[in-house]
Amino acid sequence: MNAIETRYTVALRDCPSLSASERIAAEAAYARSLERLLGGPGCIVETLASVQRIQEQ
Repeated sequence: MNAIETRYTVALRDCPSLSASERIAAEAAYARSLERLLGGPGCIVETLASVQRIQEQ
C-alpha cells in the first residue's frame, strides 16, 4: 500500500463492527468527500483552523 501525504487526518471513532480495511476505506472516502466539498486539502485545513478559533472564543 502506498502512503498518502496529507495535511490532515480522518479517523473514524466508535465503529467496532468495521474491519481495519473497511475502516480505512471509509476514512479515505470521507476525506475525498471533504476535499470535493471544501475545495481540496488546503481548504480543509483552513476550515478546521477556523472552527477551532471559533470554539476558543
